Amino acid sequence: MRILRTTLQRNLVASGDTHQTGGRPLSADSVSDPLPTLLNIPRASEPAAPRREPVFDVRTLQREKLTPDDHIALGANRRAINVRLCGALSLQLAPSHTRSFPIPLAPNARKVRLCPGGSLEAFSTGLKGFLYYWSPPSRLTPLAGEVRFRKTSSADPSSFAKGVDYRLPMGVLWRIPLLPIASTEAYEPLRNVLLSEHLVNTATLARARTLGEEYKLQRNMSRVVHSFYQPFVVDLCQHTHTFYFLGPQGLHHSEFWNLCSEKGQDLRHDVQPFEGRLLCCFEPSKHPRHARTRTVVIRVLKALSPVRYSERYHGARNMTPPREGGLLYSYSSTEQYEHPPKMAPWRLWRVNVDRYHSEMKVLFDHQGVIPREALPQRLGPAPEPSARLLDYLTKDM
Repeated sequence: MRILRTTLQRNLVASGDTHQTGGRPLSADSVSDPLPTLLNIPRASEPAAPRREPVFDVRTLQREKLTPDDHIALGANRRAINVRLCGALSLQLAPSHTRSFPIPLAPNARKVRLCPGGSLEAFSTGLKGFLYYWSPPSRLTPLAGEVRFRKTSSADPSSFAKGVDYRLPMGVLWRIPLLPIASTEAYEPLRNVLLSEHLVNTATLARARTLGEEYKLQRNMSRVVHSFYQPFVVDLCQHTHTFYFLGPQGLHHSEFWNLCSEKGQDLRHDVQPFEGRLLCCFEPSKHPRHARTRTVVIRVLKALSPVRYSERYHGARNMTPPREGGLLYSYSSTEQYEHPPKMAPWRLWRVNVDRYHSEMKVLFDHQGVIPREALPQRLGPAPEPSARLLDYLTKDM
């Protein structure tokens, strides 16, 4: 027995040395003993190696320079798209005594992870197309530029013109605006490409970084508006809705209280009449009473969740809740009337920008940049957005 125990101990030591040295060939003594082989069997409790997500190489963000090699095609649902920007070059120059040329970035510094709606959703199976930088037209401030994803029918760049920009299920464009690109560390590869391809100049990028850091716009860009017909999400339960109007002079902060209920300093925290979430846009009013004025109204494009009267609301209920295709109305108290009407009036929500909220004048300055026909007419059977994504998009900045 003592001899057998000694032999087993010798074999165990030999197998331990073999395991520590990374799988070197076993000694002659250990080959005849099955015990070391059994010790090398992986344990069932050990986690499997994580599956590596694909990384797509993108060589340019200029639509005119796209090639089939820049095409991205997803074979399965992805919570993110990993992109390696092959054209990303550092702005750091070589020492003056050598030739002046950009120093290539390290491989990891070229990668960027693109998420749909802040990693709350997944890119759909079969999504394919090209990343590109949307440069604003000359009438619009260059601060309005953004990276978009153009869905195409094939990898041929000639299909780009017939493609459409990818939208989240509720109809909002998927995009990475310039302000968070300039002010977010993770987007450094995008910044380098925009500069190296002269899509953005250094002055514009510096201004975008200042505004992005000042207003902390990294999370939610759905209510940064520069033109009519730009879709944004509205949560009817909220008392206040924050917007940033983007113009040549930068961002103009604006808050709207009680979209559908009575206005007034003392009423800002009253229960709102309706609950639900809407996809809306600003548009110029065509009402005859608003002729020769610059008046803005809100159009309801789509109901993202059921819209109904709130159970906690005890005011007038003689108005149909907001509906798709209609304009937004708000309740007005009868207390201001000497002879109040029997029915509490519901008035069209509107703003005359020459009297109130002058920051909204940029909408008229940029009128025609986004035609009304550009709005999604029918979103089709796309799945409704999750509550988490809606909370993410409607949370005040």
